[in-house]
Amino acid sequence: MIEVRLSHRPGDEAGLREVIDPEGAGSLKSGVARVGADDLQIAILAQGNQCVPGPEFRMTSPWSWSDPEKRLDLGHCRDEIRGREDEVVGARIRIHGTHRKSGALPCHQLAQTTPGRRTEVLDLPAFVYTPAMEKAHRFVFVFVDGVGLGDPGSPSNPLRDSELTILANFRPPDWIPPEDGGRPGSLPRVHREVPLPHGGHVVATDASMGVPGLPQSATGQTAIFTGENAAEAMNRHMYGYPTPTLQKIIMRASILKRLTEAGRSAVFLNAFRRIFFDLGDEVWKKPLSATTWTNRAAGLPFKTIDDLREKRAVYQDITHDSLQQRRIDIAVREPEEAGEILARVSEEHDFTLFEFFQTDKAGHAQDEEKALHELRKLERFLGAALASLDLERTTFILTSDHGNIEDLSRKMHTHNPVPTLVFGRDAEALLTRFDRLEHFTPEILRRLGVVG
Repeated sequence: MIEVRLSHRPGDEAGLREVIDPEGAGSLKSGVARVGADDLQIAILAQGNQCVPGPEFRMTSPWSWSDPEKRLDLGHCRDEIRGREDEVVGARIRIHGTHRKSGALPCHQLAQTTPGRRTEVLDLPAFVYTPAMEKAHRFVFVFVDGVGLGDPGSPSNPLRDSELTILANFRPPDWIPPEDGGRPGSLPRVHREVPLPHGGHVVATDASMGVPGLPQSATGQTAIFTGENAAEAMNRHMYGYPTPTLQKIIMRASILKRLTEAGRSAVFLNAFRRIFFDLGDEVWKKPLSATTWTNRAAGLPFKTIDDLREKRAVYQDITHDSLQQRRIDIAVREPEEAGEILARVSEEHDFTLFEFFQTDKAGHAQDEEKALHELRKLERFLGAALASLDLERTTFILTSDHGNIEDLSRKMHTHNPVPTLVFGRDAEALLTRFDRLEHFTPEILRRLGVVG
């Protein structure tokens, strides 16, 4: 079956974004087509919420291919929506296909076609065009494991380090989280000594999901990446990796899945070692992170070590230290270069996800030296990424799943709320939306026009 997605970037790059045929009939990426179906005609249409006869906004004339090797540049369509935005505000953008021998297809469907017959039909999710999409809105989401808002006066809090600016976020000294967990009566105002750079904002986010007990990784991350209260679904917090029940939630409601199904371009930036791929399907029987399951749910490719070498990915420790310890032939990468890679790759996607979990490991180890090393490295990475991003078009979000590293006097997680940092487009408006872990996915989807 051919899968078709729209670019969804009116005013930037309208038109087909990707056509994939598992049988190898053709492929389309970044506005260049090579289609093997005989005389397949495709037009991009926009009309009312229902696919019914009536006036339509035709972004471009139908294209046709009769030569399987013919490459057609679709860039000519990008200007056709400019200056005509009022005609499609609130409309649903759909794809319409026809075939020389099989006839017209409904305008919300596209099928792989072969001469003389029509095969499997694929329903395509729609998205709502709004004026805010005129300048493509991108999201960069950096998930940092195990960082809470701790006491700024505690000697056990490595976030007090003088080399930290972006990460130096604290709860007020007189605010104490609930002793047994659960929702606090109110969330504290985040304490900072100096304003965030790049016009950033920070807010406290409740990691408890309203369930008593210490917040944990499996349920917290599932909530972040699905918008569902995973701790409530399990009736408790679950540590480590997603259980089969949590895996099912992620496979159904993953933010990456919902974005890609709606035609948005998304990428999980973390690179994986060769063993992950060599295991084949057996790898899914191993303990794997929520982010890994989130990407699997979307059917998106996983980044490789070759992607890392070609500067198309970032490793989970940013600098490749752990890869070198495993004797993998790859050069050390400075945090600044990794941040620039994040920024550059994000320009090609509507949503970019990166996970950093060395902070949680340092917190559990109660190792101050390692904690400072990881935090300083992360600070440099974030600073370079923010300096390289187009923050007029991009919303940059950093959050965590639970507290840990902010209190090295204890080996376990904390009840502290976590900091959520927002930079760039709509940053201030988004702050009030991110008071709970389960609020990230629905708000991001809404901002990117993914409905239903």
